[in-house]
Formats: sequence, C-alpha cells, structure tokens
Amino acid sequence: MSNSDAGSSQGEALGESTSDVQSDRLLIPLPSTLQGYRCYIDASTQPDNINSVPCRAGLGIFLVNTQLQPPHSIFVRAALQQCSSVLMAEAAALALAAQISKNLNLHHITILSDNQQLVHFMNGPILDNPPDWRIKPYG
Repeated sequence: MSNSDAGSSQGEALGESTSDVQSDRLLIPLPSTLQGYRCYIDASTQPDNINSVPCRAGLGIFLVNTQLQPPHSIFVRAALQQCSSVLMAEAAALALAAQISKNLNLHHITILSDNQQLVHFMNGPILDNPPDWRIKPYG
C-alpha cells in the first residue's frame, strides 16, 4: 500500500525548483492512470486553533477498481467523535481505509490524500516521531 498526494508539491507552491525536492515522488499528476485499486481519503473538521477542544470529524473513503468493467467502487462515510486536529482526522481516515482494505483482502492499493503533511510523514523513513503526537494511534 502506498500513499500519494493528489495536489501539487510543496516545492512548486513555494516557487522552488522541484527537480531535487523529495515530494516529487509523491506527486501523481494523473491518478486515473494508476493500476489496481485506488483509495481516496479525506476528512472534514473544524480548523485547528490553539484553544480547540476535541470535536467531531467526518471521514470519507472511496475505493475504486477500474480494472473491472464496469468499475467496482465502495464509498464509506464514518465519524470520529473526539478529534483534536485536522491532521488527526486525516490520519484516522487513512487508518480506516487501511483496515477496510485489509478486511476485504485487497492488494496493490494506492491511497490518495490531499493532506501533504500526512503523506510526507507516512512515506518518510521514520514513523516514530509524527508531526502531531495525537495521530500516533493511527500510524
């Protein structure tokens, strides 16, 4: 299973040359060309702020296999009751997608997320030090 960022790389957003930016390998300009299962994840919650109290977050997962005709897809809506940050909600969506994929015995899945911070962390070499300690249970 691999994680991919469907958005632009951070280097491009900052006007830097992207030839030496590590995020280039995470950028998939045409997700429709990916083979096997694609899993799109997203989350919705209140924006982060310093004094935020845990709130409810919505999680969305869309699995699609375009190798079959007609394409097969599954859509899952879920809620996280005690969410402390946007990153925590996105990590919970990723963890739920991984668990669903495992339970359905799906292989060769590419997970696509619009949360660049989560994608960089999950594709990084060290998973022991998350950017927000509250996502550790989901890693």
